Amino acid sequence: MVYQLNDLIHYYLIKGNYKQKPILINLSGIPASGKTTLIKQLFLKDQFILINHDDIFSKLEKKSMKIAVRYAYRILINCIRNKYNIIYDHCSISSRYKCILNLCQKYNYSLINYYCHTDVSLAVERAFKREKLIGQVTSIEKIYTKQLLLLNQFSDLISNFDTCYLYYNSKNVIQPLKVAKYKKMANEWVVYNSLYFDELNNLYNFRREDV
Repeated sequence: MVYQLNDLIHYYLIKGNYKQKPILINLSGIPASGKTTLIKQLFLKDQFILINHDDIFSKLEKKSMKIAVRYAYRILINCIRNKYNIIYDHCSISSRYKCILNLCQKYNYSLINYYCHTDVSLAVERAFKREKLIGQVTSIEKIYTKQLLLLNQFSDLISNFDTCYLYYNSKNVIQPLKVAKYKKMANEWVVYNSLYFDELNNLYNFRREDV
């Protein structure tokens, strides 16, 4: 079925339920970083409205990712105003983040940030497999560029969230999915239980506190 913007907004809004203290989970990472897998592992879909650029893209008559991203923003704003639990799954760099976060604060949201930090070599390997499976093309150059931009964005926005999780994904370790948790304590961000603290600290100058 092909959707126009108003159809898409309605499609998402009818799936949500009002929450007194809603949650927004911002889930970002480069293409093929494992975001979809993380959603399946951690979240019950029936408890959240999942807004995903690729899903919106698949519903458009004119296949344009720029249009999909623009529509996703409109859908996200409408869901926030209705105080739904939301997972925003994306790999976009947007100047609209501040507006989104300010609106969330207005509607009393708990803000949680998940970032999938993945070795580019692993993401490229996955992207090629994905291309063979479903015909989605993700260039190596695009993945490298996205990695740098998203890391900078994560660092810039981290202070706006209540809690942040950085998933470190690498094919060079036996158990490739590890997590670092960041939480504000006395205006300082603390990283908890990171087995890869040295690698992460090269990106973010955070203090370590094991609990």
